[in-house]
Amino acid sequence: MNITAALGCVIRLDHRGGLATGFLYRNSDNDLYLVTNKHVVVGNKNVDSPRMLRAYIPQATGGGTRRSNVKVMMIRLYDRVTKRKKWKTCADPKVDIAVLKVAPRKLQGAFLTAFSHGDAADILATGSDFTLGSSVLVLGFPGLAGDQIYDKFSNLPIVRHASIATLPFLTVTLPRAIRKDTSRSSTIYKERFFLVDGVLGPGMSGSPVIWLRQSIHEKTERKRAIGDDASWSLIGILSSGLLSLQLHTVWPVPLIEDATQTED
Repeated sequence: MNITAALGCVIRLDHRGGLATGFLYRNSDNDLYLVTNKHVVVGNKNVDSPRMLRAYIPQATGGGTRRSNVKVMMIRLYDRVTKRKKWKTCADPKVDIAVLKVAPRKLQGAFLTAFSHGDAADILATGSDFTLGSSVLVLGFPGLAGDQIYDKFSNLPIVRHASIATLPFLTVTLPRAIRKDTSRSSTIYKERFFLVDGVLGPGMSGSPVIWLRQSIHEKTERKRAIGDDASWSLIGILSSGLLSLQLHTVWPVPLIEDATQTED
């Protein structure tokens, strides 16, 4: 997927508890999902669980060439009658991913694209050329005090750079603040997330992380990498982190697929 199409997958979100980012993903069964973090839809100890998400959907204008208008879509997180949650997550409760199935008819007139299963790179697979220090892009809507920063003319997300700080399945030691659990030990053994190093602030939770397989260290490669002829792969979703250390967790894309396949 080229960078322009990748930017068009990302959606600005907010809810009673704060700001967030989400993106559209079409799974291996060709079903369309809105993907974000689980902590976005369940709230935290200081904020009650939100009942709705507000999604800002850019609309096609100018004969389908611009996306300067926005439609606010209210997404119900729980069934009005049964009160059952409408979002799904992975069987492992530690995985910070939530997915909500989207009916394509609700996005009629929207100027959006979606990552597909074919656009994803499984960095957990044997033989992956994913390496420490690799550069990645994080696409999202950072912000504070209820105001997000983005391209307000085109309603496109901010592009931020990060680098791979750890690989998945390594033993890492992290404080409980980043782990979101209450156990006394601070050691995690072979967790499936990896860490990225970058200046990524509030509002970026739920952002897609994309990766260009080729090296972009050479100047000629760098020019090509930001052009529309370069092919970027979705490798995961950004989650919480330690902002003081500029380290952030990323859950690999196979877990997004797993979440979409979980039974309701």
